[in-house]
This record gives sequence, C-alpha cells and structure tokens, in this order.
Amino acid sequence: MIAVLLLGTTFVVNAQSDKKKPERIKLVPSTHATTKVEVSKEEQIKQCEDQIAALNTKEAIILEDPEQTKIAEESKWFENADKQRAELKAKIVELKK
Repeated sequence: MIAVLLLGTTFVVNAQSDKKKPERIKLVPSTHATTKVEVSKEEQIKQCEDQIAALNTKEAIILEDPEQTKIAEESKWFENADKQRAELKAKIVELKK
C-alpha cells in the first residue's frame, strides 16, 4: 500500500515538473496612446452640442417613466445633467470667441 502511494506521488511530481512554463508576456508601450489628435474648434463645438442633445434625449426618456424619474431624482441625475449642460454651454461660448 505504501509502495503504491509513493509510486503515485512520484508520478504526480514528475508530471508537474515536465510541464513547460509559459513565457512571460512582454508589454510594449503603444504609440497610439500618446498620439494627440488636434480637433478643430468647430468640431469641439459640434461635440459639445451633441452631448447636450444626448442629455436632453436621455432626460426626455427618463421623464416618460415615473419609476426612472424617481431613481434619477434620488441620484441627483437632473442636477448633474443641468451642471453638465451649463459647463458645455460655457465651453461653446469660449470656443466661439
């Protein structure tokens, strides 16, 4: 019985040591992450306007459902949305100068 146990243990140890360890993955920095794309003022204004439109659409959808409206009010979503709109409008004014 002891011989079988020792023989089994030997096979397990040998089987584990025969496995090749995978090579480590080498991380290479991406050149895309550091590349900065210049966006024109007109494009930035359009992006701000699109974000305002998206907020308005989402607000309309939330207001259609009383349960979602309650959740949004409790999480202060409307206050945050108003703050975002004000920041975006201010950015648009600044970009138009």
